Amino acid sequence: MRIGANDAAVGQNYGNRVAARKGVPDAGRRAPRKGTAGLTRTPAREPMTGHQTEDSMFDRLPAYRVLLALCLSYATGTAAALNDATRDAEQLVSLRVESDGPKRTYFATPKRPGHIQIELRLVDPRNVHAIPALPVRVVLADKHARQVVALLPADPTLESSYGLGLKALPGRPLVRAAVAPFAYRRPLPAHVRAAIGQGPGGPTHRQPQSLHAMDFEVPDGTTVVAAREGLVIDVVMGFVGGGLRPEFDGKANLVRIEHADGTMALYVHLAPRSAMVRIGDRVSAGQPLAKSGHTGYATGPHLHFAVQINQNFSLVSIPFELERPVRR
Repeated sequence: MRIGANDAAVGQNYGNRVAARKGVPDAGRRAPRKGTAGLTRTPAREPMTGHQTEDSMFDRLPAYRVLLALCLSYATGTAAALNDATRDAEQLVSLRVESDGPKRTYFATPKRPGHIQIELRLVDPRNVHAIPALPVRVVLADKHARQVVALLPADPTLESSYGLGLKALPGRPLVRAAVAPFAYRRPLPAHVRAAIGQGPGGPTHRQPQSLHAMDFEVPDGTTVVAAREGLVIDVVMGFVGGGLRPEFDGKANLVRIEHADGTMALYVHLAPRSAMVRIGDRVSAGQPLAKSGHTGYATGPHLHFAVQINQNFSLVSIPFELERPVRR
């Protein structure tokens, strides 16, 4: 049986946090640039202990570093390293602030095609009035900017301070009951024979993110095809290693495709630099996407395939049917 850990993006909420206070920036820090929004995250990966499964690795969230800056102005943060599989909110969304006297209005623009849901919340607010009240969740689409919130002092005669916490997740919000049944084709060419090494509810498919996933046992280099037409919203191809060592945790190559009904298909453990599609491509069912591999936390070559939805701001897998029977 082939088991593996999906990329951390499979099940995690992606978050960043920025904090601000009125006063002088910390010594040694560069003064913030007015009118910009800062998003900085310091990822913290705890070493794995004992037996690790796909599901146990989905639940670890990154630790956050707080930037201190002048109130109502933000320092621009740096993006996470390209080889960090945990997808930052700033990789999905950019924030822009417009000033009008004491009022600050924040706009969010998606950096990726498809739908992205964000959550914005206040952190340690003092004397702040938000319109609308925070936290608030907003769905972004098609790279169009959208106003999220306006902030101003509740009492203009007093000092104000606040932080902003931002999370972002691919997909628009859905509930499982609202998803109509759909028969997916196998994510492999018709002539390729593949046993199911692990099916829904298998030993490492116990958490919501992977409960209904299937692991197809195929050799490295097998062509992986789209199980359904849709829009490519994520491609990760920068990882080269695989195995059961801790350093491979969360480092699987993948392709994510959003479908017309809001569901998303996930193809994981792909071979390095094997992508045949790019973010923003529209693909048809059966179109080649990449080659299979064993990148990330995996016992050996296989394709991890799952259908997910964004339900209550969390990525969860849902049951799916295949057009063709598979050999078990």
